[in-house]
Amino acid sequence: MIDEKKIENVQSFLYSFIMQKSESANKVFTRDELKAEVNEILPILEMKMGKLNEEEYQRVIVALEGRITVKMVGIETVLEDKKSEHKKWFISRRANLEMKHWGRYYDYLKYIKKWPIASISSLDTSSDRIMDLIGDPTIQEPFLRKGLIVGDIQSGKTASYTALVNKAADAGYNIIIILTGMMEDLRQQTQKRLEEEFIGSRKTIAAEGSNNRFETDVIGVGRYRGPELPPDSYTSILHDFDITKVTHEGGGIYTSKVPILMVIKKNSNVLKNLIEWLESQKKKFGHMQIKPSLLMIDDEADNASIDTSKDGENPKAINRGIRTILNLFERCSYVGVTATPFANIFVRPDIDDDLSYKKTVQERKDLFPSDFIYCLPTPDTYIGVNSIFSEDGKYHNILKTINVDEMEAFVPAKHKKGYKVPSEMPHDLIKALNYFVLANAIRDVRGDEKKHRSMLIHISRLTDVQASIKKVIEPWLMELKRDLRCYASLPVDEAEKESSKIFSLHQVFDEENLAACPPKVTWEKLLKNYLMRAAEPITLILQNSESEDSLDYDAHEDGLRVIALGGNSFSRGLTLEGLCVSYFYRHSKMYDTWCYVKI
Repeated sequence: MIDEKKIENVQSFLYSFIMQKSESANKVFTRDELKAEVNEILPILEMKMGKLNEEEYQRVIVALEGRITVKMVGIETVLEDKKSEHKKWFISRRANLEMKHWGRYYDYLKYIKKWPIASISSLDTSSDRIMDLIGDPTIQEPFLRKGLIVGDIQSGKTASYTALVNKAADAGYNIIIILTGMMEDLRQQTQKRLEEEFIGSRKTIAAEGSNNRFETDVIGVGRYRGPELPPDSYTSILHDFDITKVTHEGGGIYTSKVPILMVIKKNSNVLKNLIEWLESQKKKFGHMQIKPSLLMIDDEADNASIDTSKDGENPKAINRGIRTILNLFERCSYVGVTATPFANIFVRPDIDDDLSYKKTVQERKDLFPSDFIYCLPTPDTYIGVNSIFSEDGKYHNILKTINVDEMEAFVPAKHKKGYKVPSEMPHDLIKALNYFVLANAIRDVRGDEKKHRSMLIHISRLTDVQASIKKVIEPWLMELKRDLRCYASLPVDEAEKESSKIFSLHQVFDEENLAACPPKVTWEKLLKNYLMRAAEPITLILQNSESEDSLDYDAHEDGLRVIALGGNSFSRGLTLEGLCVSYFYRHSKMYDTWCYVKI
């Protein structure tokens, strides 16, 4: 019998003890060194907390390895304009700065997110170097610095620019604008994350039906805040930038005593709204350009920000809006963030410009990263595109080719709105769903019951077709849960005779050799003790602009288990926490595949 509370207490003590030794020695322990440290201190610990059995011991070792032995690998590359007169400033001044925002974020990553110390240290170092490359907000001379951060897909780019946001606030930047993708769900996700990892509070409606009464909940980094006021936000989860709302609440960039955050969509109307308000702020104080400093971070910088107009034409609306905002400020830095920088580096760098506000928008420089390009390092646990999609990649075997004939009979790659989805699912989709259910059970065996787990399904970009696909998957999931409730406790042969779905789960378990996955559980034990409880919380949601389903990980403290069915938002930065399985089929020149990560 596993004593979960004892394991949690042992892990917590050992983590704190080993982290202190790691930090004092300024090194990352190898797996062997970690095990030696555990074996040395564990006998003393067991005298107080009780002896661990072999399964509990392995659980502790695996958990500590994931949090402590991660190393940062890959090439950290910086390309910068050597002819620039820009002077690096942040690292030399850091010791004299009160790094309260970064300090809170550091503690949040260490104690709440439980990041490996090597990952936090690498984030600290890389964000210091990027700060050195942007402008110094304390100088009086005008500047416009433009750069690009490049990182692998899902490798921590958001954490990198969140670290940048916290350090920029410490260094004296007054306004921080985050440009998200073009869809509201992406903006909301970024707003949520920065409220937790920068502001430290979130406003919630205090009374049902009330438009004006709000309560402020302390969250995330707010747990480590002192008596000082938190940064202000002129956007919220419910609202993008709204000139009427900000004016009514008395917002002002000249009078604010704390850093101001705005998280906005790349939408021409929203940008126009923001520009109008910034113009009014500038005119109110009679300045040619706005005096408070600006840091603009353009997430998914290759999407919508690029000017695709022909020579001689006005820039496209979103590109024009971004450039207008930058040139409203006397001192500002623009940092694009992307995993696919090709469009950004092919922006024309030779369009004439200076900081004179008399020039028209059409004559000002475009968003070419003229000052620097910074390539982020990755942790050694990162599994990226090359290791999966290259034929000689280490994890190439996790790709499974979809049966195109079956898929075309289900939802053809080329289909129109109103397409009627047949009731029978392709075998590959059923196998992927089975794998996700098994992955949940094995994660539970490991003691990860409260961790989020997600599956992605992307078959159609059309919302009505996605809704039809959901109606086909829903009864399958409902019947699977019912069969596990009714038959999982029976002898294995009898359970599989009564339920074809349990038999199908067993087939996938054997085909994928899941018995060999740590902690090496047998099919019988998984079926009788874990599968029913693992499958019961799994929900199926639609993730698109017309759905009322909610993909809200924060609302599930005990871990959300979700099959997310959607389209374009998945390809533009929406994060699925604990992604275990991806099933996708779309018309392209690439291979059509479904894939999952090893569990």
